[in-house]
Amino acid sequence: MSGVRAAERADLDALEALVAAVPDMPARARDAARSALRGAVDRPAADGANCLVAFGDDGAARAFACTRAVPLARDTTDIEWLVAIDDDAPSRVRDLVACLRDGALFAPATVRFLSGRWQRAGLDSHVLDAAGMTRAGAIDSFFGRGDDLVVFVARGARRAAEAFDPMSSAALCDAAFAYRDFAFERDFLLACAARHGTRRVRRAASWGCWAGRHLRALAERGIDGVGIDEASAALALAEAAYEAEESASRATWVLSRLDESVQETPVDLSFAMLSAVHRVGSAESMVRHLRSVADLLAPGGVHVIEATLPVDATPEGNARTVWTERRGDLEITSRFHILIDRRTARGAVPTVLDVRCRKHGSQDVIGSFHQDELWLVPDAEGWRDLVARAGRFDFVGILGDFHLDVAWDQPGAWRMIVVLRRVEEASAR
Repeated sequence: MSGVRAAERADLDALEALVAAVPDMPARARDAARSALRGAVDRPAADGANCLVAFGDDGAARAFACTRAVPLARDTTDIEWLVAIDDDAPSRVRDLVACLRDGALFAPATVRFLSGRWQRAGLDSHVLDAAGMTRAGAIDSFFGRGDDLVVFVARGARRAAEAFDPMSSAALCDAAFAYRDFAFERDFLLACAARHGTRRVRRAASWGCWAGRHLRALAERGIDGVGIDEASAALALAEAAYEAEESASRATWVLSRLDESVQETPVDLSFAMLSAVHRVGSAESMVRHLRSVADLLAPGGVHVIEATLPVDATPEGNARTVWTERRGDLEITSRFHILIDRRTARGAVPTVLDVRCRKHGSQDVIGSFHQDELWLVPDAEGWRDLVARAGRFDFVGILGDFHLDVAWDQPGAWRMIVVLRRVEEASAR
């Protein structure tokens, strides 16, 4: 890729001039872009940061991308800022994306871009479509009215496309959440176990596993799994997908409610991701769930719960979410709604998940999935109380993202990750 190379300090003035030339860019966004640019150029590879520059035929810098390796995720790079403002911007962007994806300068990587209007310097989002990136998801008006967060992905040379049956409701629900980085989340779970537990992880349990994506990611590390879900169609999908990967690891699939005890060989790590745990619906059921987890989890093992932020079950929170996943010419639109005005006397809230698949540009629905659930959404003190009632766990803490050092109540935290450690039997008596 003769027109693309890593940025050098001598390029900085020209690259800052590109930022200054972006029309109508708010000062706050311009300052953030400059700061990221200077950091990537002055300290290349610090915290995984890099900057790539695309040059014109005259040798002048015409576009750049500030990138950063995704922590704990293998072969994945984020574009943080993308600036290209000349008449040939689409081809400059295509060259930058291809360089990252195909490994012209670095190892081939899956490229991700969590893009708003100004992260791409005002470029029309279709420029990224033309550059070979796929729209993997979207959140309406995330950055402000009419400024959507659009997740673009370009798969690296080592990644393969997944088969998908839009007529299967189980596969459709699975596809709606396929934008998640399951390898990254796996490494976070293992990091939690290493920091807060005392066991080497050879066997893990996923509660509310659906299609078993986290267990398949763990299988890549040689870890056996137990997948637990109350939907038989989801478990059938999980088993088929697991077997298709021909892993040397083994998995057992258990049809069970989350608050029922599971009679399996003890595990070293346990988790309930994607807010699945909320569907138990009541404090009593949540306590039973935690006790069931304790029955299966060996002493010294860690249990991780990805929970919904309690504010999202209030008028001040984000009770409605809409996102879109693209698979070739298919478009999967998902709508999730917490019905906060219908909260029960015992504090549970109804939720609705509606997933519909259409061909891109068509209104005809090919397949759909609809799920109504009653959720219990505890706050921090509520979680502490539930864990105390269940017993047999130490309350390690609550994180705000898939990073070990992000507290859930610090600015910028947007998840609620509850981390528990199964107590030793001697401590439980």
